[in-house]
Amino acid sequence: MIEGIDMKIEKHNEQIDTRDINLDIIRCVAMFMVIMVHTMGNLAVFAEPYNKMWYVSEITNSVVFACNGLFFLLSGYLILDKNISYMKAFYLRKSIKIGIPFFIISFVYYLRTLYFGGNLTIVLVLKNIPDFIMQFLTGNISSHFWFMYYLIGAYTMSPFLGKMVRNLTDDELKKFTIVCFGLQTFITTISFTKWSFYHQAFLTFGIINWMFYFLLGYTIKRLVPTKKIKSYTLMSAFIAALIIVMLEKRFISVTNPYIDNQSPTMIITTIAIFLFLRDYVKISSDKLRRIINYLAKHSFTVYMMHIIVLGRLIPFFMGKMDSGWDIILYGGIGYLVVCAVTIAVSVVLDKFILNPIVKIIIKLV
Repeated sequence: MIEGIDMKIEKHNEQIDTRDINLDIIRCVAMFMVIMVHTMGNLAVFAEPYNKMWYVSEITNSVVFACNGLFFLLSGYLILDKNISYMKAFYLRKSIKIGIPFFIISFVYYLRTLYFGGNLTIVLVLKNIPDFIMQFLTGNISSHFWFMYYLIGAYTMSPFLGKMVRNLTDDELKKFTIVCFGLQTFITTISFTKWSFYHQAFLTFGIINWMFYFLLGYTIKRLVPTKKIKSYTLMSAFIAALIIVMLEKRFISVTNPYIDNQSPTMIITTIAIFLFLRDYVKISSDKLRRIINYLAKHSFTVYMMHIIVLGRLIPFFMGKMDSGWDIILYGGIGYLVVCAVTIAVSVVLDKFILNPIVKIIIKLV
């Protein structure tokens, strides 16, 4: 059923995620960034206010935290301009290709929790199936899976949001995006004060938080043609945003949870990275293009699996750290090893478990 409908979708030029090498580069960069985010999280124990490791950590985080924005921006870029008329096929296809691997890997994480709790027995696993299902449905399997629930929400609303934004004129789309950006800025600014939100209902007239990046992907695709913004302008914006956010971190004592996620500086950083990679990075080597394409195809599984690998390997490298440059040296080596092992594990999982199961289910439905 799905295969037949997918053929119709291809015929009508709908639901096609044409493989673009520059978009695959963005996927790969975001993939390596997200592993760096959690690697730096482990190394944060060596960072004391304004010491050498603090600067290394904060400068790195101010760049690599763009990973999540890049993923959402890329998703909106690829999907919101599609006229999804075969909605049943769309939801079924996404549920199988995203939901099934996510469910299986979530179960692996659940087994890991039972194992470290000394409770990994067949009887106990079977007994705890209802508990696993409820933890899966309520997002309590692993903290880094927050991304998956946002992504599922984004895909769920994409046929309707896409239809809405496609019917806006260019000027209306630009103004709507500016309004949403203004709300993002307002939320960030409030976080620098002693005040916090009590009622947030008025924020619902805009698309904010991670969904803003999702909308931004479509806005960029429609309103920002290739090389419209010069490379030196993008690099200047990136450097300026990095300097501003580091000044905020260094001289403003209030902890702002949005600096490395939703702030204007991070939005600018994310846009600058996205457009630079989309417009100005050219790969002429066929071999390198194939490698990038191959890694991009496994980026989804890498995102889900890297926490397990990191949790097993990074403590080994941290045991060799004391202070000074050896933290950066062993942290860097540990990061590269985690990347390599995670990719290898993900390729094996995709090839021998996840992809075959997905293909079987697609044939059955």
